[in-house]
Amino acid sequence: MEYKVNYQDDAVLRSSFHALTQKVFHFQLKDWYDNGYWSELYEPHSIIEGDSVIANISANHMAMTIPWDEKEFSSNRYRNDGSFLSQPRS
Repeated sequence: MEYKVNYQDDAVLRSSFHALTQKVFHFQLKDWYDNGYWSELYEPHSIIEGDSVIANISANHMAMTIPWDEKEFSSNRYRNDGSFLSQPRS
């Protein structure tokens, strides 16, 4: 087994990726690829065995505009004090 990312130019692995998507989620991404929607912004991270994609998680990179003030993603108890930064890492 090996880990691969961004293999959309490999026809064999791409076909296996499409088959796995159909098997697991019951829809097809082949048309999505064929129509040019699989760009460098779509990033599959897969486990490959032989010529088969056996597991996958993907990321879609996108710009987002959020129409409110910047928010810190932490509990209110620790917000804006930076105390978690001084904690030893495990």
